[in-house]
Amino acid sequence: APNVVTGTTIYFTKKDKNLYVLCTKFPENDITIENVGKPNQVKMLGLNSDVKFVYKKDKLVIYVPTVTPANNPCNYAWVFELKDVL
Repeated sequence: APNVVTGTTIYFTKKDKNLYVLCTKFPENDITIENVGKPNQVKMLGLNSDVKFVYKKDKLVIYVPTVTPANNPCNYAWVFELKDVL
């Protein structure tokens, strides 16, 4: 069984070659993920624009987009889709 760390607000799941980063609390800072491939694209599900990111030496930094009440895709979880990283 996976280890669950108390206070964890970021979880991962995958489908095909895509990795999904699920945030149960809206991230206040950039998200850093290590030991992952370079994505072709990063999106926040429910938003129509691509999310900016930097990839260097197996480390991905996702720049969390500005979300307002008008474009907030969800109130409970925010999901980033990393295309073709697996």
